Amino acid sequence: MVLALEEITPAETENSFYHGTTTVYSPEVDENFAVLSVDELYMMLAQQRSGSGAAILSVPVTEALRVPTWEEIVQAQTVARRIANDCGRLAESFNWPYIEALSTRMVEGGRRFYANILQGLDEMGVDMNDPMQPLLTIRRMGGTAIENRWGGGELPIDDTELYVPEIPTDTYLDFVERRNAAKSVFGSAALADGKGKIRLVVGSADVHEYAMFLIIEGLQSIGIEPVVAGTSVDPDEFADLALEAGADAILVSIHNGMALTYAQHLQRELAERKLDIPIAMGGTLNQDIEGEPAPIDVKDDLRGLGIHVCTDVTDLLQVIGAAS
Repeated sequence: MVLALEEITPAETENSFYHGTTTVYSPEVDENFAVLSVDELYMMLAQQRSGSGAAILSVPVTEALRVPTWEEIVQAQTVARRIANDCGRLAESFNWPYIEALSTRMVEGGRRFYANILQGLDEMGVDMNDPMQPLLTIRRMGGTAIENRWGGGELPIDDTELYVPEIPTDTYLDFVERRNAAKSVFGSAALADGKGKIRLVVGSADVHEYAMFLIIEGLQSIGIEPVVAGTSVDPDEFADLALEAGADAILVSIHNGMALTYAQHLQRELAERKLDIPIAMGGTLNQDIEGEPAPIDVKDDLRGLGIHVCTDVTDLLQVIGAAS
């Protein structure tokens, strides 16, 4: 990936930074040190190979649990510095022809993708001479719809299939594995016969979309077509969608240390619209508290508010079953 990005970067510019992995991290902090080390090593080696001057954003190993403390950020940087010291002597032991061939395939696929997007937008009637029109169109369509229409890999035949990228990444393969597992659990659930008529609003309170996609896929696999709110959804937007759709429940994915205040705000927004429907929340359910060095767990506080706390798919299915 780094080699491909550096190849298409104009000679007179520099990429600002490369972001370390987050989706591969698990709640097992000790295991995440292995992920961090491998991720950093490959990014550094690729930068040395390409002559890149970009920085590397090293992700703390607690990222999957909560917003990291400053000490944990320093810890990740310390690991990265130690790895950087060994990069020079390790560079010659890598199979660069193989890696560079992957980079070439990625660049070629990316250029096909770019050409497909330009042609597709033009065929949709988007004014390509007005920079705002293609930008807004792409933003409103979202990454999934864009890939499914114009991706450079294997396009899906219908809504039950996934887009297969030119080079499946570890993140993609992990998503496929989790998707299949989630669909299996959803498929084995004993829900009421009228489940297909249930109206659920699903979205993410922040930029994280991974869990939201898994929920959507799982619901669709059992005949429930959710109302997708998208990412970075404010409480009033959730409430408006719920009112408009006649929703039976709201499913919220959240990660960024604001679960308690977000839940309280969402409940107020629903009350203002005289809506009395269940709220299910999953993800990293913690809250930034003044004076605390790191966000604290607020699952019990959420339960005290009447929020349905979901730590796995079975918890979510109980909410769906009660609402159907």
